[in-house]
Amino acid sequence: MDMTVPRGQAGVYSATTVPVAGGAVLVVALDLRYHKSPYSSSDGDFLGEAQWAWLAETLDSTTADAVVVVSSLQVLDERYGLGERWGRFPGARDRLLNVLEAYPRPLLIISGDVHMAELATARCGRRTLVDFTSSGMTHAWSYQMRAGFFKAFAHVLTAAMASFQALAPLEWQAVDARGRRMHFLDLNFGELDFDIARGVVTARVFGTEAEPVLERAFRLQELGVGGPCRPVSGFLPPWRHAIALALWCFCMCCVVLAPVVIAVLVAWFFLGRPAQAEVTLQDFTMEVSLGTNAQKGIFGKSQLEMTLTASSKELLTRARAVRFRVFCAEQGVPVGVERDAYDTARATIHVLAALDDRPIGAARVVIDPQKRLGKIGRVCVLEAHRRRGVGRRVVRRAVEALRRSHPGYTASLGSQVEAVGFYESMGFKLVPGEEPFVDGPGCLHRTMVM
Repeated sequence: MDMTVPRGQAGVYSATTVPVAGGAVLVVALDLRYHKSPYSSSDGDFLGEAQWAWLAETLDSTTADAVVVVSSLQVLDERYGLGERWGRFPGARDRLLNVLEAYPRPLLIISGDVHMAELATARCGRRTLVDFTSSGMTHAWSYQMRAGFFKAFAHVLTAAMASFQALAPLEWQAVDARGRRMHFLDLNFGELDFDIARGVVTARVFGTEAEPVLERAFRLQELGVGGPCRPVSGFLPPWRHAIALALWCFCMCCVVLAPVVIAVLVAWFFLGRPAQAEVTLQDFTMEVSLGTNAQKGIFGKSQLEMTLTASSKELLTRARAVRFRVFCAEQGVPVGVERDAYDTARATIHVLAALDDRPIGAARVVIDPQKRLGKIGRVCVLEAHRRRGVGRRVVRRAVEALRRSHPGYTASLGSQVEAVGFYESMGFKLVPGEEPFVDGPGCLHRTMVM
């Protein structure tokens, strides 16, 4: 298709004749940008006087069997004052329809720039004016993420247009044989199939599949402008439009507010209820008391006996209660494996997290003086209190206690494989070259250090 623009012409409007089955079609492409007036102008124009004169002369002189007028903006759609369209300049729109009315042969309009496909029709005297919109192959209302929008906002835009199309009484939009509105919000392109011999033109819209998503045939002899244009079903009373717009605004409020409400509920659930008491953390070591054993030693002297103090026993019992529920009850680790002699070693550091004086998390740090190492282990949080930052605080408290009591020691831990990302987010790193190992029945671990 040759759409050459003469050198020096003010604007890129042009016309060419295209051969079709049984005849020829004149394609007239308008330029709605070069001469466009500001939208603030009440009597603005799109084409400019030179282009108006050219359009009238081109239509008057053609011998083609039909004409397709290419407009970058929709002619029939009003959209309640939203977006760009011919209706922004009512005088220019009326002038265009008057020019088209002077052309006696079949005529229809193709348009775009609305990111959707749509078929609009109007009764203009005894003839039907078709405004066939296809837009676009890269941007569409249900494909906004490709247009650079933030993902969540893209879904809001899609919901906005989908609900608008469903609720607004769009008077110019055509319906198919089943009474369904003829629009399509996904990526699309359009096709006009002329059969001059049969006197029929078929408008089709294709999505990403081989079959058309919209299709409608028109008799050529009925197409064009034969008088004042009105919607096929007539104009609706203003109250119908008011109710539809109010309902659409209500739906959009629900669409926008629903994610906000869900976000608040999720934050409330995962971050803790506002009225909930604050989680408290404490670290402790095993304190012992020295007593004299009543039995005599082999040398006939009394023996010293070291026993845990009551406070140490109580704190260890509370920590072990949390560990039992997580490791033994949930993960199936035997109690004899979960508890060992390191629990009561004097150098071992224990960390206990409590909420309303109820233990909800625990950890311990086993000290290795020869390697100058503190191995963090038995890190656990009760299921009802996970994903609220408790585990992160327990581990940080363990590291702080190690550095406070043993400056210069390396913090080490054996992380279950599925928890490696959790510890990496706090600064722990995997030991290079070390393969996963089994620690406990069937639990794969990785060594990490800080």
